[in-house]
Amino acid sequence: GTFEEGGLIAEEGIKLCRDEDDKEGLAKLLWTLADGNMAEIFAGAAGPRESHLNFMARKRGKEALALYQQLGNLPGQVKCLNVLGMAFVSYGNVAEGKAKAKAAVQLAKEMEDKEAEGMNLLVLAQARIFDNKEEAARLAKLAERLLKEAGSPEWIKGAEDVVEFIRDFERAGGKREKESKVKLSDVQSEKTDITGDLDFGKVRGCYFHCFTARLAR
Repeated sequence: GTFEEGGLIAEEGIKLCRDEDDKEGLAKLLWTLADGNMAEIFAGAAGPRESHLNFMARKRGKEALALYQQLGNLPGQVKCLNVLGMAFVSYGNVAEGKAKAKAAVQLAKEMEDKEAEGMNLLVLAQARIFDNKEEAARLAKLAERLLKEAGSPEWIKGAEDVVEFIRDFERAGGKREKESKVKLSDVQSEKTDITGDLDFGKVRGCYFHCFTARLAR
């Protein structure tokens, strides 16, 4: 399927959940769409389409987060904070993106979920790459260690790519040659279809480094 097809199916589900006052189902679908919006951006959406997708990711992510907070669902909150962190940093609001990523890391620690902690440390590392490259490298290496202990192969690969990207970024003094940048089309994950595997940690694992590459353009 396509992003558009998956989105239409999810929208129908959202209408049903609102009608039935199914907060858990509504939150899950809103997060799914927000995550799918960011996946489409990382797959190459640009211009007005990128701006619209980012806006929708933030809007849906915020609503889903509020619902998960009402329900006391910590894993759900972490998922929403994760996608919001990426959306805000990609949008240009790095301070808000860092705040969301830090909140997600703290919740993951409380849950003793090393995989979720590592995934959100990757977002935080990428948010710090322009203001503190040393800290970005430290966070990325910590994330890599946590994910090697508890993460899926996709996330381990994503962490390794982020560490390598930051290392190259440091060596280049904060700049990368055009020909050395990661191409989104070269690393697009086959798991970016939002109608596919929706387990947290298995949607974006192969293209976290695309996020950084996009910011560095």
